Amino acid sequence: EFIVNKYFRDYAINQLVILGGGSHVKIDDDIVIENVKKLMKFNLNEVYLIGNKNFKTLKNKLQNLKLNVNVIEEKNLRGTAGALKLIENKINKTFFLIFINIKFDFDINEMIKLHKQNDSIATIGVTLSRKNTVSDNIVVEGNKIMSYNKTKNQFTNTGIYIFQPEIFSYLPNNGTFDKHIFPKLANEGKLYSYIITENWEYLG
Repeated sequence: EFIVNKYFRDYAINQLVILGGGSHVKIDDDIVIENVKKLMKFNLNEVYLIGNKNFKTLKNKLQNLKLNVNVIEEKNLRGTAGALKLIENKINKTFFLIFINIKFDFDINEMIKLHKQNDSIATIGVTLSRKNTVSDNIVVEGNKIMSYNKTKNQFTNTGIYIFQPEIFSYLPNNGTFDKHIFPKLANEGKLYSYIITENWEYLG
């Protein structure tokens, strides 16, 4: 038991950001809760919900899990990177970020281990492209992403990330990870991938 506890303490990630987007994004509260529960074994205790929508019901469900929940209203949509910048001064250590409209079940332990071993600013979950997903031109050597462009290729960005707080220095007030952040990090050799071969689904 001591060894198990030490493992999760060494790989602890206490904070989670959930990007909710605008009114067009599908939300299934129960799926979000299941996603969050999978991350809670890593000592997760604080959640930031960012988006342009009413999160009241979801916030209550997350609080029932004994989590500290902060709702950040994105009055005017800023893009994924711009939305994250809204909490620039609130996070100062490794954190998870997930999109609200995905469902996943994979070995998160291995993704965290990879992130720490590579001393990476950003590790992004990717999966083989499939029906109803948008392919991304992600060129990978080992686990390091050598280039990242939004064109058709074999890998898809899953919307599951592990970031270091240094990511905030790259964020614009308005912009997206795909266009403004990941290509730059890849060019600097600071972006890594974790290939998800287990269950992952984009909900739309």
